[in-house]
Amino acid sequence: MSKRKYTSIILLFVIAPIFGLSYQNLALYFTLLVFLQTILLFSKKFIILDIISLYSCILYFVGPILSYTYFNSTFRQAVIFDFVMPVKSAVYFQYAYPVILLFILGMNLNRFRNEKEIGKNIIRSFKEQLDPKWAYPMILISIPSFYARNYMPSFLNYIDMLLFLMIFPALFILIFKKKKSHLDYALVTAITLWILYTGIKATMFTIVFYMGVTVVSVIFIGKEYKFKNKAIMISVALIITMTLQFTKSNFRSLLKSKVESEVTVTRFSDVFINNLLNIKEVLNIKNIFPLTLRFNNGFYLGLVMKNIPKRQAFDNGAVLGTKILSTLVPRLFWPSKPEAGGIANMKYYANLRVRHTVNVGPIGEAYGSFGVVGGIAFMFLFGLTIGFVHNKFIEIASHKPLLFMWMPLLFYETIYCMENDTMQALNSLVKITVFLYVLFKLVPGLLRPKVVNPGFQIAS
Repeated sequence: MSKRKYTSIILLFVIAPIFGLSYQNLALYFTLLVFLQTILLFSKKFIILDIISLYSCILYFVGPILSYTYFNSTFRQAVIFDFVMPVKSAVYFQYAYPVILLFILGMNLNRFRNEKEIGKNIIRSFKEQLDPKWAYPMILISIPSFYARNYMPSFLNYIDMLLFLMIFPALFILIFKKKKSHLDYALVTAITLWILYTGIKATMFTIVFYMGVTVVSVIFIGKEYKFKNKAIMISVALIITMTLQFTKSNFRSLLKSKVESEVTVTRFSDVFINNLLNIKEVLNIKNIFPLTLRFNNGFYLGLVMKNIPKRQAFDNGAVLGTKILSTLVPRLFWPSKPEAGGIANMKYYANLRVRHTVNVGPIGEAYGSFGVVGGIAFMFLFGLTIGFVHNKFIEIASHKPLLFMWMPLLFYETIYCMENDTMQALNSLVKITVFLYVLFKLVPGLLRPKVVNPGFQIAS
């Protein structure tokens, strides 16, 4: 649907609770709306903002609703894992419902109306201008960087990660290359399998999932698919994702209980395929609980709402403001600046010590800083900021189409920002922008067209 119609419907959902409609029902219907919009725009526009929107709804609407409805204090596993929602449903949704809607509204408010035409022009020009020779040195830099990460000093870890992630722009070049050689097909296949292999060995699929989603959402732009086919593709992708997460949880339990001594590709694949073939069992409500441990960030927001302001006062953005400022200042000039991550945030906002990778999310930071009304206002501005960066990238890429292949790298960490924190999202956008600026200054050929068509003009 058009941007005007979509934003108008979002506003209708914002005011709907005034008429006494249930927050939980509205949250589910809104999630379906976002899912529908993602399907409609898939292959037509850049859907990174829509993926962020859908993932936000899963984390803060679907996950909590499942917990309130099924995985509450009467569900044994939820009690054992101490994963019962910490605040009442009415208290939670009075904040979570409007804040997610306003965040999504902010991201979509200033999107280009002709984004479909701009996207097609960018890709058409990118195909004409790309120089395939750059793919090979990028691959040769990327793979050694992955294996060098354990030997790098801490201050070079992020640079090393970005060098590794250069493998995805390299894949873009090979995928969009007009005349592919047998070597190109072999490289794309080998790299894809290697990335899956590293994810399986570490039972960590962050890069596989989020970068995969970003890459797929972009490479299909301009291809014409019927709504039914797109709905099937996206639904299958969601089922595979759920099965993969379920398998990962199963395998970690097997490792912890020493039933399995190590992760092997063969064994993991067997378990995954078995789960996929028995998808009805995986989707059984009792077996979905392990998935909520991963896809219910509303639980951590609930911990913040339980802690603040009862045990701790709102800090009016003192900590959050410092973190946002720190994204603009290199650690070289501010050695003691805050670090992104959930350990400090969980202790400060939720009064909980954790050792694993969970976080209160930007939505939790906003509440802990400004309360309900202020938190909603902050998240609206946060959404506007992400939307602005997205639009600015498209605007620049419309004049420099070769920049297009770096889109997944720039927005990779933003895709899952709602389960991390504000600093991580802004920090990644700033750092990667600086990294790309320096890279293009050192290697200007990366943005230099191989062939320039003087008669071609890109829409803006």
